[in-house]
Amino acid sequence: MALSTYLKEVDQVAKQNSMLLSRSQTSLALAPRLEKLESLYVAMTMLSSEAIYWLSLSCDYL
Repeated sequence: MALSTYLKEVDQVAKQNSMLLSRSQTSLALAPRLEKLESLYVAMTMLSSEAIYWLSLSCDYL
């Protein structure tokens, strides 16, 4: 009985490790896309903060 429990635990750990491996491979495959999205997000943030700055300047003149 103890041996079967041990083998079940070993199988479970092996499944978890294979899932982690596939997740890490997936994240490595998606890394270039994520870098592009991150740079796009930074650019959009900079543009929106610049737009807010110019809007605040124009509101000061009103």
